Amino acid sequence: MNYNNFYKVAKKGLNDLKYFLPTKKIPENLIWFLTERCSLKCTHCFVSHKGRQYRDELETESILLILKNANNFLKKISFTGGEPLIFKDFEDIYIYSTKLKNLSQLHLSTNGMHNQILFNILDKINNSNINFQIQSSLDGLKDNHNAIRGNKKSFDNVLKLFDGLNSYKKFLKIETNAVMTCSKSNIAQIEETMVALSEINTPLSINFVRSSAEAVLNSKEKNDFVPMNDVSLEIFEVEKIISLWKKIFANKLDIYTYSLNKIKLENTLNFYKTKKWNYLCSAGISDAVLFSDGSISMCETKKSIDNIKNYNYDYKLFWQKHYQSKMHSCYCNYDCAAIYSVSKSIKGQSLFLKELFKNLFVKVN
Repeated sequence: MNYNNFYKVAKKGLNDLKYFLPTKKIPENLIWFLTERCSLKCTHCFVSHKGRQYRDELETESILLILKNANNFLKKISFTGGEPLIFKDFEDIYIYSTKLKNLSQLHLSTNGMHNQILFNILDKINNSNINFQIQSSLDGLKDNHNAIRGNKKSFDNVLKLFDGLNSYKKFLKIETNAVMTCSKSNIAQIEETMVALSEINTPLSINFVRSSAEAVLNSKEKNDFVPMNDVSLEIFEVEKIISLWKKIFANKLDIYTYSLNKIKLENTLNFYKTKKWNYLCSAGISDAVLFSDGSISMCETKKSIDNIKNYNYDYKLFWQKHYQSKMHSCYCNYDCAAIYSVSKSIKGQSLFLKELFKNLFVKVN
């Protein structure tokens, strides 16, 4: 066995796990829908489409106050939307976030249409302690991707984003990740796309069209995140796509990333088949969702619990009232909750470790 490889994988696993294991009775990983507006109109989007009314947006002053009050608690912030970079004062918010005392990861989901704004911000950052994660979507080969995204420049701009970020990796800890959302809109090109994108210098993960409507919840609990267009796949199609991903990416991703995503995808497939997960859900224990109007939920598929405005924008006070340290038996097709929950249940962790060491053994022998 190559013990050096084993050490590297184990170290990465422990470093990543510490972001998701709770140490206080407060969610330390915040997924923040900064705005619900977007510069693209994707066919599968559950947020930015004309079929729903967007939530209001907090003023920048209020956002900075939330960050200030959460300074001692947040380990990871994931800015998403909509398109975060079109928020009027995104630069101030992003840079302020890099100064939070305990923040270890700063994640950004962006569509690649506002690259220069991001590059200008990164030019002003000098923080080698934070792991910057930049994610964008590649939903097919050029023509198919652009049709899904509704813009002829989208595909090339995403590639320019990843290429441009390479120069910043010299002085910042930056990880890039591409995501492909599988749907009826690109199923005919899935395998061809996977093969092509497996060769780019950015890891590719896959998701499936998400909708609060599919969550196993009382209808009164469900959020309004529902795509206007029904482009979801049949179970046999989901199963085929997952099998393709396993085959193509088994030797393209590092062992840790491959193992974790495999567990997530197998869990997703089980949800489509049985409406249950392979392990319990931990949404709201160490991760939570903040919507653009200040309302907070345990999960994106659920309606909000309350609004942080009612607690003087104090993140700690909010959770002193609303924190529930229990695993949930409501299930959905929400990818982040599926990944975060792996490390928080005995069954999820055992599935992951079994997969990790199986792949590690194959890789090094």
